[in-house]
Amino acid sequence: MSGPTVPEGPCRPSRLSRERVAAPIRDRTGRRKQIGASLSVVGVVLALAACGSSSTKAPTAANPLQLITPGTLTVSIEPYMPYVGEQNGKLTGLDGEIITQAAKNLGLKIKIVTSDFPGQLAAVQSHRVDVAIGSVTWTAERAGVGLFTDPTYYSPEVMIEHKGSDYTNISQLVGKPVGTIVSYSEIPALQAIPGATLHTYPSAANMYSDITDGRIVAGFADALINIYVAQHEPQLDLVSHTLDPITAQQLAQHPAYKNVEPELEAFYIPKQEPALEKALNGQIDKFYKNGTEAKMLQQWGADPKIWLHAPSYAAAERIGVDRPKGWIAPSGS
Repeated sequence: MSGPTVPEGPCRPSRLSRERVAAPIRDRTGRRKQIGASLSVVGVVLALAACGSSSTKAPTAANPLQLITPGTLTVSIEPYMPYVGEQNGKLTGLDGEIITQAAKNLGLKIKIVTSDFPGQLAAVQSHRVDVAIGSVTWTAERAGVGLFTDPTYYSPEVMIEHKGSDYTNISQLVGKPVGTIVSYSEIPALQAIPGATLHTYPSAANMYSDITDGRIVAGFADALINIYVAQHEPQLDLVSHTLDPITAQQLAQHPAYKNVEPELEAFYIPKQEPALEKALNGQIDKFYKNGTEAKMLQQWGADPKIWLHAPSYAAAERIGVDRPKGWIAPSGS
């Protein structure tokens, strides 16, 4: 049978915030080749950062947000729908809509720079763009060589299954065949499920076909993509379910389950532009409070009650790294 029409693009660095990875090594599709941190990669990232401007210019009347080009927000993307894309010279996708609205509110034009994901990180760290967007996960190492906004949303683990299935808890997968994509960081968690058989695939399309054919019962890939396929590929008879939160007891028994906890997604900004970070934080806070963020999530199939709910560790992860003591992670109602 022919495979599903899956939005092309790389998987974002899933569950990295607890793994302390600075810049994941990726193949040409952007997927991580290694799960552990690589010292050589850290060195490359720091070297790239050193190549850019190391000084931070104070805001001026002509350039209050410390942008590379006053009045224009230079945005780095890797086309990766439904997270971000470019259509007729404008940004689309969830992250694309969020940054577009923020730029409009701040009176800024947008200049789009297309890259691959490692190129996005390098462009921020060497101060060649103002911001990188598109499901960029917060990590301590990245925060050490760049700035992160407050979380734009918290990306949960979304399983995709055959219609009629109702797997929502990782404990329901004990002894079952499950799948994910080669080198995705969900792998340690799936390997830790007692008695489960893990199948890895070169692409999401292959995984979806095996779910349809009954070879595996649940597949793990990027949340919005699983939601998109379940909603827009009816011939596959698939449904998506958000994974129940991992309990403290489950995590104590299986520490690798941390790899399927929600991610802290944000916009990534050069160290030289703290005024821009502050301005975007103000917009993100406004979007949480006035319903803009919830509306955008709903348009892309995500449940705001889940995607805007800060997990218990959200503040603890960043306090002492790039947020002061007492910082409260934004959270929707």
